[in-house]
Amino acid sequence: MTCTKSGSGGFTIIEAVVTIAILAILTAIAVPSMTALISGNRLSSSANETLSAMMLARSEALRSSRRVVVCKSSDSSSCSAGATWADGWIVFVDEDSSGSRNGTETVLRAGAAAKGVSVSGEAGLENAVIFTPRGSLTVTGGSPKIVLGVSGLAQRELQFTPTGRVSVVVGGVYP
Repeated sequence: MTCTKSGSGGFTIIEAVVTIAILAILTAIAVPSMTALISGNRLSSSANETLSAMMLARSEALRSSRRVVVCKSSDSSSCSAGATWADGWIVFVDEDSSGSRNGTETVLRAGAAAKGVSVSGEAGLENAVIFTPRGSLTVTGGSPKIVLGVSGLAQRELQFTPTGRVSVVVGGVYP
């Protein structure tokens, strides 16, 4: 007596279509969550990078007893009022107290916000942050801050005290 095995061991067309449909549904659910996660990480990374630059500038001002400037820069070598904070920024010791970098002043650090992150300065920090030789800000009054945001996510605010200390605070939802 001989036994024969029934079935071919493969997938039927219906099984393949059901599997593909389930994968499509799972992908449709996962992609928006992944996009928000990536945007949130870019925002946090940009806030931390900017905070690090501000802390370096203040520390260098205290260490060297000279003014140190963090300004907007689109080319990583000079201050440009026409740029945005998201385009980039540079940190340099302001040897001649001009508020802008001349050719002999060394750039201590340059950076930029991650793609898709908006950055703006408020209350006197629209173009530059200037630390005095004592580590304080040249801005007096108001609530100086730099706001970083991605639409629909909680914004990050770099808030400055009059003594020059800076911290990151999670704010409201960015428009």
